[in-house]
Amino acid sequence: MTGEFITGITARLQGLAKNIVAGRPNGVYADVPREHLLEVAKILRDEYDGYHLTTITALDSGENFEILYHFVVGDRLLNLRVFLPRKDPTVDTLSDIIPGAVLYEREIHDIMGIQVRNHPDMRKLLLPDSWGWGCPLRKDWADPRKKEVK
Repeated sequence: MTGEFITGITARLQGLAKNIVAGRPNGVYADVPREHLLEVAKILRDEYDGYHLTTITALDSGENFEILYHFVVGDRLLNLRVFLPRKDPTVDTLSDIIPGAVLYEREIHDIMGIQVRNHPDMRKLLLPDSWGWGCPLRKDWADPRKKEVK
């Protein structure tokens, strides 16, 4: 059943996504260039009933950032991975397509410093308003409140 789904979704997302693979039973992964993210999200919502975005996670690999959008599509978990260069960590909001993305996008902005274009409300979500020490989950972050011990 997952093989049929991968064949179908691969054909539908041709030119929009690459490396579509089954990573585990009922789990499918696809790499999506950021310029195609909104179009892929609309296809998932409109053609595959993919309204359920379970979460968005972000990772600093050191070379770039990876954002993972975790969708439930039918009885499968479809994970879209978007790579962002360190010099331009920006992505368009999904909130117009999937309203539930609003809080997840605020979270990745707070803790990773990823800029979410056209987001309706980029107030801090997790960190206090007075936070001024950078993005705590980036690999290059150092807590300035801690003094180096010699």
